[in-house]
Amino acid sequence: MSGFGSTGILLHARHCSRRDKSAEQQEKLTKTLSLLKFLQCEQVIVKSDLNAMLTSWITLKSQLGSQVQDIGKTLSAEVIRLNKNLAEAQGETLSLQNQMKHLQTVSDSFVLTSQELQTSRQMENELKNRCHDLQKLTVDIQQQLQKAELDFQKAITETEHYKEISIVKTKEVDDFQSRIRRMEYEKESMELRLAKELRGKEDSEVKSRSLQDEIAERERREELEIKRTRRLENELEAVKKMLIQTQQEVVTLQNDRELKIVSYQNRIEQLQETLRQRMLSDDNWQTKLEIELEKERQKCMLKLQDVEQKLKEEANMEMDIQRQKQDELIREFQTQRKELEGKIPSLITKACGELNKDVDLLERKLKETQARLTDKDHGKENENKNLKNTITELELCLEREQNNNRSVLEGIRKDNLAKSEDLKEATRYIEGLRRHLDFANQENSFLKETVRRECEERYELTEALTQAREKLLELRQASGNVLSPSSSQRSLAMERPLLSHRPSNIDQKRTLSVSSNKGTTRLMSLSRSFSSGNTSESDKHRRGSTSSLPLLPSPHPAREITSSLNDAKQKITAVLRSHSIHQ
Repeated sequence: MSGFGSTGILLHARHCSRRDKSAEQQEKLTKTLSLLKFLQCEQVIVKSDLNAMLTSWITLKSQLGSQVQDIGKTLSAEVIRLNKNLAEAQGETLSLQNQMKHLQTVSDSFVLTSQELQTSRQMENELKNRCHDLQKLTVDIQQQLQKAELDFQKAITETEHYKEISIVKTKEVDDFQSRIRRMEYEKESMELRLAKELRGKEDSEVKSRSLQDEIAERERREELEIKRTRRLENELEAVKKMLIQTQQEVVTLQNDRELKIVSYQNRIEQLQETLRQRMLSDDNWQTKLEIELEKERQKCMLKLQDVEQKLKEEANMEMDIQRQKQDELIREFQTQRKELEGKIPSLITKACGELNKDVDLLERKLKETQARLTDKDHGKENENKNLKNTITELELCLEREQNNNRSVLEGIRKDNLAKSEDLKEATRYIEGLRRHLDFANQENSFLKETVRRECEERYELTEALTQAREKLLELRQASGNVLSPSSSQRSLAMERPLLSHRPSNIDQKRTLSVSSNKGTTRLMSLSRSFSSGNTSESDKHRRGSTSSLPLLPSPHPAREITSSLNDAKQKITAVLRSHSIHQ
């Protein structure tokens, strides 16, 4: 009896301890369930964040690719546009060089005309020398006349000789008149030549003006191109900030260009109309000059005819009068010669002065045009140099921007690599979490199986107890209350440990579940650190949890439960045998 009492006390103590442990394990199980739910929520949040990151990364990648392509297209278009501007500038320089060659040919023609004028001056000097010779001849003739006056008394015998001399003199007068006519014809030819030269010079002036206008227009165009290049530089700098504004500026520039083209076309039409009017006015002026020259020619011809008639009449009268009127005729001839000699140098000097003035004016104009052309050439060379410098600067800017774009792309690639590494780490972390969840699920399934087995064993124990009670009742009824009170006490003592054995089994189940849950929670806490010693630490914690329960080790709980059941069955059979023996 004392042995049964001690065993009952021990069973009761074990039952209480197991009850406490089962309560603690229930609390721990609730905590683990809450932790699992929290981890599941965090997993869902992490998945949503990862999906958002992936979508944002895909959109960023597409946007960056599109922006890089747009920037490359704009840069290539701007480079093509600059190359076209360079080609246009080179074409304009070639055209200007051709114009310079044409102007050089024109200047050579002007030099030839100046040489011709110098030859005409030499001819004029020769004519002056001839006039001096003629003056000397006239002086000799005067001396001869003086001798004739002295020898007038001897003239009667020498009248025939004087007649011959008069005939010779008339011939000389005819020669002089023919020479005068030749001089007049030469003067007319010179006037025509000078008129032609004036026309050519006026045409050259018109051409030079047109060239100046064209050069001014080209300078304006070059200035506009410089402005456009500056605008393009500003646009290139602003492309990084605002692409929409650049498109609007391009539209405005196109409208300005169209307006300027229309204005230039109107200006060209106005210039063409002014040139036509000038050409018409020049044609009218030429016709007027020709009419005036014809009138002057007719007047000169009439005058010459009158003079010839007068001279002929006077010569006939002198031949009739013979001696009396020879002195008068000689005087008249002398006066006429003096007048003619006075008119000839004045006409020659006037013509020479006019020619010299024209030549000086032409030389001045040539020098001015040459100076202007040289200045324009220097200006165009400087502008070409400036354009080349601007083009080199633009190329450098493009290279810098390309380098910047490359550096930006490299940074983006590095960021992409870093983000991909972060994603890999996150995926690894998620895989670890999944593994730990699988492990926890396996442990939960194992615990469920153990609980199911314990429930089955409990059901079997209850069935065995009910059978034992039924047998005891049958034995009591059969014995007819023959047993002593000691036997009844023994039976009660046997029933108590059996009843106390049931909660002990429940306590064992709770301790097992709590120990397993402790291991899972510690494993979940250690999985976040991703350290190499996760398994070792979890094993230590498990060992610690199992060491706290020496009566129920964790590896084989089912075998101990079956052994306890067998012991209970053996005790029940022993009690029944003792009852049968007493009977």
